[in-house]
Amino acid sequence: MATPPGNKMRAVDLTAQELADQKVAAQTSKYDAEPGRDETRRILAYCLIGIFIAEIVSIIIMLSVGVIATGDLEKLGATIISPTIAILGSVLGFYYGAAKASRST
Repeated sequence: MATPPGNKMRAVDLTAQELADQKVAAQTSKYDAEPGRDETRRILAYCLIGIFIAEIVSIIIMLSVGVIATGDLEKLGATIISPTIAILGSVLGFYYGAAKASRST
């Protein structure tokens, strides 16, 4: 293939020094997944807290409007609120436990 006039191609020198320079330039710092993990855990915890608050507010509104009776609160607690509290406790315990463990190391 002909090169255009005035275009000088640089010869590639693959001596040990040039290869060493290229390796140093190619090395980057290791990927740290911890900031991404912490952000994901934080978002998950906030979402679950939001869901729990939305459930409580919805139940209060339904009680005040008269959609549900006070006798149905036990059923709502058993079917809706208790599982949410269990999941919320697990996630928050894992989040704060992992955060505490990462700070101590």
